[in-house]
Amino acid sequence: MCQPPGYTQGALVCKLHKTLYGLKQSGRRWYQRLVEIMTALKFQRSEVNQAVFYRRDAGKGILIIVLVHVDDCSIVATTQPLIDRFKIEIKKHVEISDMGALHWILGIEVKHVREERKMLLSLPYHEAIGSLMYASLGTRPDISFAVQTLSHFAVNPGLAHWEAVKRVFRYLKGTCELWLSYGGVKKAISGYAFIINGGAVSWSAKKQEIISLSTTESEYIAATYAAKEALWLRSLIFQIFGISLSATTLYSDNQSAIALTKEHQYHARTKHIDIHYHFIRWIVEEGKIRLIYCPTDEMVADTLTKALPSAKVKHFAGALGLVLV
Repeated sequence: MCQPPGYTQGALVCKLHKTLYGLKQSGRRWYQRLVEIMTALKFQRSEVNQAVFYRRDAGKGILIIVLVHVDDCSIVATTQPLIDRFKIEIKKHVEISDMGALHWILGIEVKHVREERKMLLSLPYHEAIGSLMYASLGTRPDISFAVQTLSHFAVNPGLAHWEAVKRVFRYLKGTCELWLSYGGVKKAISGYAFIINGGAVSWSAKKQEIISLSTTESEYIAATYAAKEALWLRSLIFQIFGISLSATTLYSDNQSAIALTKEHQYHARTKHIDIHYHFIRWIVEEGKIRLIYCPTDEMVADTLTKALPSAKVKHFAGALGLVLV
């Protein structure tokens, strides 16, 4: 490495004894050091999410969880003294800045309503405009004028401007199936959402990897995607909280797709489906997933995959845990 500016002494070569901030390997070395510290503090690392560390004593009702994003740590515990004690313990190993109660995380504002035991999340105006700008410059020219107008009020936005931003987001969510097309065959969109304690904790909406030949096939593949996410969530909950869950209920609005996971009467019409999409059959047979029919009018995940009337979008948003503050 080269000598830093102002410290040049002849043709000397520097030997690196300690990882410096900003080097390519710095992130990896910091994580390795963090693992050493957390292990010394008797924390376990989640096998399904390596950014999660936890320490649990079920007999004493003790649980503390540390969520890590690079060098930012969010701490959750059953009591405040546990959090205070952890801060004291980790200060013995590294220098830390105590930012107090969580109000911001990764650009998201966090509010606590302690008397109701609720936590609320919101996307601020600047970040919202940035997200819309990215979409308008990439593949959505139909929102360019609206985004340009709203960006003029970024310095001092008011309630009317925030409502207008939310209206653009509602429009994008309602038309998320629109893509810039230059020929080719249209693909289906898979969408799912998992609800825990009244709020969505995991959701997805994306194009399927293959071109399906029927609605049944599209819904069957979407159910397989959702089943894999369900298994990951079940593993995370079991590992951190030590809770053995009963069968996870998975809703689908296609009777034929549900039948395909349990029986084989559709084999003649679906034998071309890749075998790895039949993974869900074994999960259903093992009792980890319970696939149940849900009428289309009540399918919350539809808000992630198709344009819906305003009233239905608002209804499904409430089902996902979004509330007015």
